[in-house]
Amino acid sequence: MLDINYELQKSLRRLDTKSVYQYPESFAELPVISYYTLTDKIKMFVDNGAFIEEGYVNLDIWTKTPKEGFDIADNIDAVLSEDGWIRQFMMDMKKESDERIYHRTMRFKKQFII
Repeated sequence: MLDINYELQKSLRRLDTKSVYQYPESFAELPVISYYTLTDKIKMFVDNGAFIEEGYVNLDIWTKTPKEGFDIADNIDAVLSEDGWIRQFMMDMKKESDERIYHRTMRFKKQFII
């Protein structure tokens, strides 16, 4: 079995933006990227064991402006694509209530030979 979050962290370390698991504890220091595994499944068995595993991850970008969110998303897409991740979708989320926090979400998948 493979730790998909660990594999994603290796890619996220290449970015200049801070990343945290699941959800930011505070929004005092923006921007921040939060991430977690959506699904992790076996795609192929060989000799009665898992051979290819497929992971889907979700990334949320929290920023002070929509433009900053797009720029970070563009960087994420470039870095993760270089590392073999495939973007499934990206969208703006509803702005957080009464605060100047903008939220963009992205989903990626990748297959791993284990």
